[in-house]
Amino acid sequence: MAGSIEIKTLSYPDDRSLTLLANFVDGFAAGWFFAVPEAFKDALDIRFGPRVLSKQQDEKQEKLHLWTQGNKFSFSPGDILYDSKSAYFEENGAPLPWSAALNVINLCLEVESATPAGWVPSKAFSTRFSTEYLEGHRLEDLNPDKPKKERAGKEGKGSLLVAKTKLSVQRFLRNPGRISFSVHGPDAKREKLEPLGRFETTQDFFITYLQTGCLRAPSGTVVEVVPQTKAK
Repeated sequence: MAGSIEIKTLSYPDDRSLTLLANFVDGFAAGWFFAVPEAFKDALDIRFGPRVLSKQQDEKQEKLHLWTQGNKFSFSPGDILYDSKSAYFEENGAPLPWSAALNVINLCLEVESATPAGWVPSKAFSTRFSTEYLEGHRLEDLNPDKPKKERAGKEGKGSLLVAKTKLSVQRFLRNPGRISFSVHGPDAKREKLEPLGRFETTQDFFITYLQTGCLRAPSGTVVEVVPQTKAK
């Protein structure tokens, strides 16, 4: 008598971290070159959800709701960011008039097209193997060094069975995503924004640009973006 089992598994690291890319203070990512509002938490893959914390072996695990960090970044077309917090709102929370915003903006980014970062299918492979076992016995109870006739236990009972197993593994590779965006800066009179250029990079490097003001092409080469004027 024989049986068959098919096992399918996915192979990619999808663990979320408790270390966040951004800590938000007064509604914005603290210490970043660009003023990134909390509304972009999803794009940064910062999410609030259940998390099981491991404790010592004899203690129960504790389930808490916490902010966690992933790496499936997803800035999308239409997203607009400024390099100044004041460009978004007045101190009372009201939208800042555009004429006043032009006095504090040095750089404005607008995403034109994008594909998110994430895990994509790569090579898949499968293998087959057979395992002998005795009916009514656990596999670990068998002694593979004994002849088959002696593996039936002390009373000689139990039929020798063969389990045929197919193991399929789907591997994934991380795609850093792509993003095209335009950069604008104020004209000399600060009456309007003028284009400074259009750039393309990965979602990963776009976040680095938001953090540091240093833009890198997908190859890793530094690309310089200089605002035309400085805020008054």
